[in-house]
Amino acid sequence: LGFMYLFSDLSRKTKELAVAYHQLKSTQERLVANERMAAAGTMAATIIHEIRTSVATVNNLIQLISNMDIQSNYDTFLELKGLLSEEVHRIKRITEIFKLSNTKYVPKKETVNLSEEIKSWIESFKQLHANLIARKRVTIESEIEKDVYANIDKDGIKICLYNLIKNAVESTEEGIIKITLKKIDDKVELSVEDTGVGIPKEDLDKIFEAFYTSKGKGIGLGLFIVKRIVDAHDGWVEVESFLGKGSKFSIIIPAL
Repeated sequence: LGFMYLFSDLSRKTKELAVAYHQLKSTQERLVANERMAAAGTMAATIIHEIRTSVATVNNLIQLISNMDIQSNYDTFLELKGLLSEEVHRIKRITEIFKLSNTKYVPKKETVNLSEEIKSWIESFKQLHANLIARKRVTIESEIEKDVYANIDKDGIKICLYNLIKNAVESTEEGIIKITLKKIDDKVELSVEDTGVGIPKEDLDKIFEAFYTSKGKGIGLGLFIVKRIVDAHDGWVEVESFLGKGSKFSIIIPAL
């Protein structure tokens, strides 16, 4: 009789545990869904705000240019034209980042001479962000090892490099940005080093999180996207940073 009672009690408790488990699982699924919706809502609101700000800036610049005498104010015209180009590129970059953060990223890899690509991308960045570089009074230097080959998604790695250089320029005043590419054993190391403000030690664990930013202007997805792209290349990102001295970001990916 005692055994039957014990068996019945265990059976009842097993059913109660099963019900409790399913309730917890259902609650967890609802929380995850709510968290995703909240994250999506935050992302959409942030991106809408950033695009709206850039569109307003573009409209103001167009109005200034359309009302000015270009011949007698040619230097000012060139400066405004550069700012306009920067803002248009910023809108394009925000939409690219949104697309990459909101969908599954699958790299379209091809074998490339990364040395030649990096040189080209650096020059392109300098031209595109000439005004920003001049305002921050920074010098961009490079040390590119010859004929370093890798199997990469060119668009993806270019986005990574642009993000890292832009972050470096924005955090530096009258300093040096150094870009280095070298092959170490079976790996490629692409580094961007600056002499800027540096990152507080307590923030280093957060910098690759979505929406984390220490800048007043920014959506906090740049480094999140960099890590996502590099991860998809079977690589990783290393960070060294010291307050008041600068930061160094290194992308490590397989070499050929």
